[in-house]
Amino acid sequence: MKSTTNIAAFPNSPDLYSVEKILRRHFDEPRHGNKSNPLSELFYILLSLQTSESNCKRSYSALRRAFPQWPMLSDASHKQVRRPINFAGLGRQRASKILQIVKRIIKDKGKLSLAFLDAMETNEAEEYLVSLPGVGKKTARCILMYSLKRPVFPLDTHCARVLKRLGFHVPDGSLRKCEDRIQNLIPPKLRYSLHVTMISLGRQTCTSRSPNCEICPLRTICPTGIARLRAMRKCER
Repeated sequence: MKSTTNIAAFPNSPDLYSVEKILRRHFDEPRHGNKSNPLSELFYILLSLQTSESNCKRSYSALRRAFPQWPMLSDASHKQVRRPINFAGLGRQRASKILQIVKRIIKDKGKLSLAFLDAMETNEAEEYLVSLPGVGKKTARCILMYSLKRPVFPLDTHCARVLKRLGFHVPDGSLRKCEDRIQNLIPPKLRYSLHVTMISLGRQTCTSRSPNCEICPLRTICPTGIARLRAMRKCER
């Protein structure tokens, strides 16, 4: 018998197994450009922060062209790293973080690679990742999920928005304060699928300012969508 979650703020919040089934049927399980190599994923996520998906992908491709082998970063200057990624904004800060991480990993492990994480327990690997400069739990869990296939749940803004509109308790303010609690309450077997499909839903339909509930695949079970569609129908009468 499948277990149920208990993070609902309202009694009419849908079961997450039902949510996952509908979203997986609608979106499949997209990777959103994420990488199978953990070091590549780390740089990809760092470049994705505070910019658009298209800018992230463009920055990553430019950085990869400049450094086709990541160990080449060990001798790179700040200017050499900043130049290919600068157009996306925050180039100075991003380049500094990348170089700090490069130096730290080489200092710890003697070479620029995160392959050693594969042999670690999930908690141990996460602990190492968040010890790196500029790496938080969301970034660490993206690496663990996409590159190492660990059953974690990176809580990004799209996931938080969708969960909240579904009636689950996601407090206002910093998501970093509730990411452990929410991860612990989502069944491990659903974490990957819910993360990637909620990102798709949040980008395409359940947007921040004007969610398009009329075409949302969850419109028949989402309490927010049901309420909004009912209000729209009343206005049309």
